[in-house]
Amino acid sequence: MYTNAFNEIEFQDLWITVSVSILILIILFRLILKQSTIAKGQSPIFTSISILLFAILTFNLVAMVFSLTLENETAPTPAVVGNTVIAACYILVDVSLVMYAWKRVLPVSQVIFPASLPLLSGFVILFAVAELIRLICSTLRFLAVFHGILISYESVFTIARDALVITLNICMITFEMCVTGIYIHYLRIMNNSGLEVQKLRILSRFGIASSVVVLVWLTSIDLFYSWSVATSPPVRVGELGIDIVLRIYDLGPLVYLLIQLAMKYWLLREEENNDNERRERIATAKITTGFNQGSKNDIQDSIRDGSLIPSHESKQTDQ
Repeated sequence: MYTNAFNEIEFQDLWITVSVSILILIILFRLILKQSTIAKGQSPIFTSISILLFAILTFNLVAMVFSLTLENETAPTPAVVGNTVIAACYILVDVSLVMYAWKRVLPVSQVIFPASLPLLSGFVILFAVAELIRLICSTLRFLAVFHGILISYESVFTIARDALVITLNICMITFEMCVTGIYIHYLRIMNNSGLEVQKLRILSRFGIASSVVVLVWLTSIDLFYSWSVATSPPVRVGELGIDIVLRIYDLGPLVYLLIQLAMKYWLLREEENNDNERRERIATAKITTGFNQGSKNDIQDSIRDGSLIPSHESKQTDQ
């Protein structure tokens, strides 16, 4: 039931994903070029943040395309290879999301909660290892289903795969909740308006919005997997509810990416404003310094020609 419903709306979601992905890619490159202009060659054009955004966009799109292409594939080898590519792409999306959230929260965490840095870094490493195990289980399941290799263990591989998907999504939700807590705590305790503080505020506000989107998206994935292995359909949810969950499943990463582009835009705007303010201060300082230097030179010239010598000294000089 759920697989059929997923296949029905997947074609529509694919074209939505392709269209929005092209738009996101164009905007991302424009923002990267703008960042390069502001930095004036002092920082690399493609930062780790931009690379991770590009990875999320690309892997999500490739997974959607392969899912539609392999919908009716029956040949064993193409089915195994194609489904493994799809699983690998979705896993890389998850890992890229976690790494991106980790990179974004680091500046805020260093300010208010430096003790959390080893914990966050350790979670990212363990999460990547667990995702690799999930990919291995998925590949073995595909070999069992399409090639009959280790067919007696198919149910074991399926249960392990589904359990890992749900468990890792719960871990991601927990991680995002911790990240959101750091952002909220920062916004509560920081009231200054310095350059770096303002940037961290932007990171925190958009970080909270990003975490909410990820939480909703991961919840939809867990619901889909739990429904797909259920013995009876959730009657209370209804067809409309299932369709909404599947839409969120497909389009959640795009919403997340759009929020990241908005955050990148506001960060660049803040950096540009600060750069303009620095230029104005430097220009004002030069003008003030030039005026003071000119006044000093005028006074020295006046002393040399005697125009600033007091009157009694002038009389003595005349005498």
